[in-house]
Amino acid sequence: MDILSIISVALGVAGLGYALYQGHERRKLVEYNKSEAWYLYEKANNMTGITQTAFSLYKEKYQNNPDPELIELMAKSGAFGLELFRETIRLIQLSEEKFDYEIIDEWQARGKISDDHHKALFTSLVVNHSNNAVNQNAKKA
Repeated sequence: MDILSIISVALGVAGLGYALYQGHERRKLVEYNKSEAWYLYEKANNMTGITQTAFSLYKEKYQNNPDPELIELMAKSGAFGLELFRETIRLIQLSEEKFDYEIIDEWQARGKISDDHHKALFTSLVVNHSNNAVNQNAKKA
């Protein structure tokens, strides 16, 4: 074996080792992104729930003398929270390997999705390769 062959084999082995390492790092990054998406979903869910509860309590307590500016800010906060909540569901859709009606039912059964309203937000993002999500929802109705 000449020196060129030895160098070629060494570079090939090193390249293979590096490829395996990168594959492992990629899997870790994918799992991290998935974990973060679900964490953000839980926090956004909590935030929107607290905001809605605070808004309801304020309206109940100060129904005779409401502050229009405060009501407007609380309504904007609720709308922003809901949009953030929807965005976290989209992040889950992008990070999960499987995102279909079956897995959404499984997530709801396991308690990852709390109720039917939340489930509807998930199912609205399901994309079927042969039909779009709107057609799938129409078939279920």
